[in-house]
Amino acid sequence: MNSKLYLGKYFGVGPIGLFVQVLIWYIFYQIEIFLGIPQIQLPRLLSYMLLTVFIIDALYLIIGSNYYLIKSSHDGSLIENGPFQLIRHPIYGAAIFSFTGIIAVIARSWGLFLSVIPITLFWSWLVTYEENVMLNKHGKTYQKYIDRTGQFLPSWRKMKEEMDNKAI
Repeated sequence: MNSKLYLGKYFGVGPIGLFVQVLIWYIFYQIEIFLGIPQIQLPRLLSYMLLTVFIIDALYLIIGSNYYLIKSSHDGSLIENGPFQLIRHPIYGAAIFSFTGIIAVIARSWGLFLSVIPITLFWSWLVTYEENVMLNKHGKTYQKYIDRTGQFLPSWRKMKEEMDNKAI
């Protein structure tokens, strides 16, 4: 990961990631059109339900994350409240899964749904610089945070292990 892609403590790698994500969406949608893949046929109610879930998820992750980021004054402290309790990069997670879900449902596109795979791989590569910065700054504390949280989605296995350990 090239540190030139890192845009500082306020934006991190977000703008670069979003630009490439939109590019991947475009490529996958064009491939779908070229191959003549039929649109996803979802009942209207299911489409509305999926859109509602994706929108609520995106709003919670983005508003909740920004609330705790602003509260910390971007002072570089490790935030472990709100969405950050379960996910290390909740805003990027919203961009990957919620935004892709919204766009795919609206466009009724199999290609856009499938684009989540390369998008996730790209973002995983992209955030390595941010994670290395945090590891250098916070050391073992951040490593423990990595061990108990997911990168873009909650780690259900880690949450279960933590709950089992507390029950003992």
